[in-house]
Amino acid sequence: MKKYYWLIALCMPLLLPSCSMYDTLFGEFVIQKTPDTLVLAIEQERTELQYLENDSIYRISRYWVDGLGTRLYKSLEEHYKRGRRHGTMRMWSKEGNLIHESYWDEGVKVDSFRTWFDNGQLKQYILYSQVGNPIQECNFHANGRRRTDTLLYREGKLTGEVNHFDSLGKRTETYLYRNDTLLNVQIFKSIYESMDNRARLLAAQKVRDSLDKVSGKFKANELANPDEVPEYMRDTSKGGNTKTKTKYFGLDEVW
Repeated sequence: MKKYYWLIALCMPLLLPSCSMYDTLFGEFVIQKTPDTLVLAIEQERTELQYLENDSIYRISRYWVDGLGTRLYKSLEEHYKRGRRHGTMRMWSKEGNLIHESYWDEGVKVDSFRTWFDNGQLKQYILYSQVGNPIQECNFHANGRRRTDTLLYREGKLTGEVNHFDSLGKRTETYLYRNDTLLNVQIFKSIYESMDNRARLLAAQKVRDSLDKVSGKFKANELANPDEVPEYMRDTSKGGNTKTKTKYFGLDEVW
């Protein structure tokens, strides 16, 4: 029996499917690698409450965590006083970038209100008075170009024209406000400009066809009496009243 022990020792590794030294039946040597760090997607938040001085003053913090519940970094921090937001409020994106910062006085926005894009570019800036009325506002695109004019408020209400721009700096709309009430909107998008140009061309074509028709009848002596020539076709620059005009009242500029 002992003479067969060497055979069992030789075949044992082949019989273990979890052996790290053999990957195939032919005994190829393979190094099994195990990652030392498990990376999971950020998928939830954890909220913490901390009392600062007494029960009426506290701070709420939220954190981005991974699938294992490991806290990564903050997503929100805000302070409260007697149940109202008070002090600084900040928010961070999943990438850890600051995207919001504002200041509050017992539930009222004061000082400044700012938001950012993920690339760090300022998105919106609003300046508030100590009583919470907006004073001015600026809005931007992610590439840094302005999205609107600087909005100016009168006693917290928006009054006047506000131009909006696309990411290339071209004006797209103009809004007219009075005491925060929108009165009128003017659109400058290319599709509407094309439609307007098309309408002008069709109107010019219609007038030109009408002039050509009347002019053809006059040349063919179909209008025996010169007084029958329409007023808008008469050339009175030289004292006459039967010479037809050759210019279509500025409409040739359209063509």
